[in-house]
Amino acid sequence: MTRSFVVAGAALLICGGAQAQSHFTFTEQLGDSGPLMTGTFDGMLSGDVITSLSNISVFMDGVAFQGNGSLIAMHYDQDQYLYVLGGAIASLDGQHNNFLFADVDPNLGGTTNHYESLFDAQGGWDTSYAQRGISNPVWGYGPVRFRAVELPEPASWMLMVGGFALAGTGLRYRRPTVHFA
Repeated sequence: MTRSFVVAGAALLICGGAQAQSHFTFTEQLGDSGPLMTGTFDGMLSGDVITSLSNISVFMDGVAFQGNGSLIAMHYDQDQYLYVLGGAIASLDGQHNNFLFADVDPNLGGTTNHYESLFDAQGGWDTSYAQRGISNPVWGYGPVRFRAVELPEPASWMLMVGGFALAGTGLRYRRPTVHFA
């Protein structure tokens, strides 16, 4: 019985440690009366900076962007004056944001949905912009008020629940102690 507890505990630790990415949710009001941007993405958190953004979903005033879950992430390259695929950065306080989430690469033309948030204290950037649709665009500018919040991973919950289950099972099947008088 003890061996099965050790094997189960090791399996839970391995499964729990395998998830390196975290899941984030964000909210930003563009300007004082602009659209409300919300959504989720996965990424690697290091300090305040989130990199390797993937599984991106964006909503403008509650309406989903086309291609949610598979939106592309790009970053603005100051030297080339264009967005470059990959390298997007978000942050928990918005002070490191450099990303554009879009349904297609805007450099190729034809993008119908995109949301960008840029902050660069040295370059003077501090803006967000969003557009949905081509024929009747809905957009807004505003100072960066983007905030990302880390959500607990399912693997973390499974690790905790598994630990409680192992402890409870261990207590339940504890061998009775015999006391000699």
